[in-house]
Amino acid sequence: MLVSAGCNSAPPLTSTASSAETVGPGLTQTIEIAASDTPAALRNNIVIVSENLSGTSELAVIQNQLQSYSNDHDLSLQLIDSIHSIDFKNTTLVYLKQPGEDWINLAQQNPTVKFILESEQRFNLPENAYQILTPRDDLVFVAGYLSALISEDWRTAALVTDESISGDSISNLFSNGVRYLCGLCAPVFGPIVYFPAIATAPALADTAALTQAYGEIANVRPNVIFISPEFVSVDFVTALKQNGITVISQQTEDSGKNELLDIRIGYDLNPALNTLLSTNFESDTHVFKATFSVESRVQKLTAGKQDNLNLLLLNLQKGFVSSHTVTQ
Repeated sequence: MLVSAGCNSAPPLTSTASSAETVGPGLTQTIEIAASDTPAALRNNIVIVSENLSGTSELAVIQNQLQSYSNDHDLSLQLIDSIHSIDFKNTTLVYLKQPGEDWINLAQQNPTVKFILESEQRFNLPENAYQILTPRDDLVFVAGYLSALISEDWRTAALVTDESISGDSISNLFSNGVRYLCGLCAPVFGPIVYFPAIATAPALADTAALTQAYGEIANVRPNVIFISPEFVSVDFVTALKQNGITVISQQTEDSGKNELLDIRIGYDLNPALNTLLSTNFESDTHVFKATFSVESRVQKLTAGKQDNLNLLLLNLQKGFVSSHTVTQ
């Protein structure tokens, strides 16, 4: 609880005052006393920037964790739609997801405010910033490994956008994951080709364009396919599943498209955020990696395959395996 001082207390630190000083007979000099920043002890706001979070269950996870932290530290929790709307003089902690580059300047300009950044992009962090890392390159690699793991005769495929992540194409990252498990991935039965089979399409491709792109690899008869999340739609996924193909994609926890997928891969923020908050920002560690999450609606992962998958996820989590450097 903050208690106000009595009537003889000094003026509030956030006020601007002036005083007159005698400098000679009949002469005075007016001195302006500039306002000072609110001291850290009086800052009582934790701010979640809801941009890129609104309407998701991810927001609920973050709110629950930060509400508990704010209760423990006599702070209040606010939702604000833009980082540029924050009153930093009354803020002690800011949570952001996938912000633009301008957040770094704001963090440097407000060194007494802590920043938690949830992002797939790696940054050179200021001293007052902490990151929950959700690298998409690792998710694509996991998708490749998982596709090969549950496929029959290694017949796995991907239909992805033609973009790159950290210098590697999504196609290459997916192939790295497949070949990490099965090398050349040559099937026993014809048609004999080396898997994975990969096709690309623009992010805004419609069902007709996606069907045409898939037609380029359909002749090798894949039985598992990974598709970029932009391509998940009722019509396209239904058509794939009607042809006996297991569909894997990356989605957020509460996406209405999740029910279309056979297997969904993503990240669980809870462990990393809980670990970070438990340090009370006194740890030398500034980067905390989110935990992998795999949700399967089909009976494709036997106990042995699940063990293999868990080992890979652990090695990726610890940095023992790189999604970018697996050789063919």
